[in-house]
Amino acid sequence: MRAKHAGIISGYRGARRFLCCVAVALFFLVSTTDALELAGFSLGYSAAKPLSVKTPVAMGVSSFGFCNSVGGVAFGAVARPLDGSQIAGIDYLPTAPDGQRLVLQVRKDQETRRIVVNEYDWVVIPTALVADSNQDALVTYFGELVDEKEEERLSERDADIVNYHPALADTFLGLRVMQADLLAFHPIGPLNFTEGGVGFKAPGEALRDESQNHQAMEKIQSVYSAGDVRSYIICDVKDGVGFRIADNGSRIEFVGKPYWLCWKTTKDMNEIVDEIEKDETFVKRVIAEMSRRLGRDSSLNASDVERLLEDPRHAALLQQIAEEIRDKYIDERYFKRLPEVSDQLSKIMEQEQGGNPPVYQALTKTMHYAALFRHVKKTCPRDFEAFVTKIRYKNSDPRVRTPTVLIPLPGSF
Repeated sequence: MRAKHAGIISGYRGARRFLCCVAVALFFLVSTTDALELAGFSLGYSAAKPLSVKTPVAMGVSSFGFCNSVGGVAFGAVARPLDGSQIAGIDYLPTAPDGQRLVLQVRKDQETRRIVVNEYDWVVIPTALVADSNQDALVTYFGELVDEKEEERLSERDADIVNYHPALADTFLGLRVMQADLLAFHPIGPLNFTEGGVGFKAPGEALRDESQNHQAMEKIQSVYSAGDVRSYIICDVKDGVGFRIADNGSRIEFVGKPYWLCWKTTKDMNEIVDEIEKDETFVKRVIAEMSRRLGRDSSLNASDVERLLEDPRHAALLQQIAEEIRDKYIDERYFKRLPEVSDQLSKIMEQEQGGNPPVYQALTKTMHYAALFRHVKKTCPRDFEAFVTKIRYKNSDPRVRTPTVLIPLPGSF
């Protein structure tokens, strides 16, 4: 499992302390569905918060706060033409067969071509809505449930909580991107979801035998485990996304692969936590910033802070400020990106198709089409707005309810 941060500064009440989510509760059963199955795991569907992060991934990958809180998958590239072509229009034909509904008008060499994009709705619709949303973060396993007490109870069972971009929640593409986040190290990576004992897949996909996936996964894990990696973000910040018109103007072709940007902290997180707790300057920075935001002429004292913490709004603000300053503190001293390991892991992922080809391919399509639609949004905004209006409330097959909780079954791993 990727390590999670040991705690966060929760405020100042005479002494520094950290907010720790310690679950001490009775055994708790998660509601599950019989439709979707994954060997060795219980899938839960508890109400979860939507993933909402406005920081662009290109900025966030240099920050401990972004990498440690989002983790997961974040794509923000705008596709760039590699052959002088320009997207001049876009349309969606709802009565056409699935896989032939997306139509682009492409201008190249003073000629406009009409290209029917051979891609299914389960990819097209969510990625277009992602592009329309102005949010790069797609999936995180550092998620939160609506019910905090339920989340605490589940933590005792080593549950992972998943939060999704709203455009990916309850979509098959969301299911694939959720699984893609764990390809490098987790038992879920090489597995196939099933329904009624039969492999669960979308149009255009071909599942591979899990034994082959496990063999590929061993190669991937050897690179990951040797890299002294704390975590990573799957992103598009290395080379971005390019496109060209191929096959005599009949097909759009993409360039660019998902990039596993790996990072670590140069000290153990428990040591960092201890250091921050003992650092008087850290506390002073938090209090000074709180004073500034409240419009005070002088810094708050301990008694002032005690009174403010009685108001939930002020307590939340103090918590937010403490987290922001904590993240800067770690960025300045301990946060380190690992470019060599990132390159090696991304390369083996491409070679081995992530250890699970349909998952890796869906991840790659998410990156490509989200970037393409951002390009269209930029070059012909009115057409893009009309296109999004057509698809916004349209469902795509296969229908799926994306799990928000994954719990390993006892004795499975």
